[in-house]
Amino acid sequence: SEMCIRDRYGIEVRPTFYGSPDEALPKILSGSMDFDVYECSMEQLPIVVANKVIQPVNSSYLPNYEANVWDHLQSPWYDADASYTTPGYYWSTGIAWREDLLPDFDPASFENPYDAFWQLDGIAGKVQFFDYMRDALAMTLLRNGVSDINTTDKAHLDAAVEALRELTERTRLRLSTDPYQTLAQGTNWIEQAWGADVYFAEFYLPKNISPNVLKFWAPEDGAMVTSDSWVISRNAKNPVAAHLWMNHLLERSQGVETVQYSGVITPVQGMEMENVIADGIMDERLLTALPSPEQIAKGVFHGPLSKEGETTWQNAWLAVKSYA
Repeated sequence: SEMCIRDRYGIEVRPTFYGSPDEALPKILSGSMDFDVYECSMEQLPIVVANKVIQPVNSSYLPNYEANVWDHLQSPWYDADASYTTPGYYWSTGIAWREDLLPDFDPASFENPYDAFWQLDGIAGKVQFFDYMRDALAMTLLRNGVSDINTTDKAHLDAAVEALRELTERTRLRLSTDPYQTLAQGTNWIEQAWGADVYFAEFYLPKNISPNVLKFWAPEDGAMVTSDSWVISRNAKNPVAAHLWMNHLLERSQGVETVQYSGVITPVQGMEMENVIADGIMDERLLTALPSPEQIAKGVFHGPLSKEGETTWQNAWLAVKSYA
């Protein structure tokens, strides 16, 4: 993407990388990070808008938005009339497993697929959840029948903590951030994972193992979906160039490059799951790992928490970390 926009417009892109959104946000809010365009997580968007550290976009510089972006995201729920953002990338969180190590296993065969972690026998020491507060607790809330993954109800979060304690005692649950490696190596047989992880896992498999053993499930309705958006700094020194960058990323050619490089979907025409497979952009085995427009439209998303809610979540996570 950087080479293409340099060749087209003569723009040099100087990226700054951060380890996590939580690491970047204080720098963004304090003004200590000098940027024109920022890849903003969904839960951060209301915060940066409220603190006036980003500016509205000028749609006349973004013709690819109206021309290419999926219809249901033309005025997305998180940014009415696309006033501040252009869509970034989408991925889903679900269950990944090794079919050769768990033959005949299918999460969809369970009345509550998320409960498979708690119901399967013979998987002690072979189970992993993300070492991310929001993802790990959210999937456990869904397993417990709580559809609001942004709840700050202490009773719901306490129940999620207890469920993860039970799972840890039963299976010696690991918390980590490398599901693509541990799944490929057979260290774990079943994991909480992102769809992109079963794409990356192929590159870590032993040569004698077919990538077809890497499986992924997320529900059609109510899947945990994560996305980010591109926004422009209120103090951008190069606002036109920032718009050109955002518009550039909404071309199908860039969507193809992104999914092949990182296994995540840019929501533009031609990047629908079935087209990505039919056009040979990605292998058919990844059909369930790429979120469909329907899954995105019907998904559940991490949202911002109040200060009190953040404290409740952090306390719950500290309890999980104390025994996991």
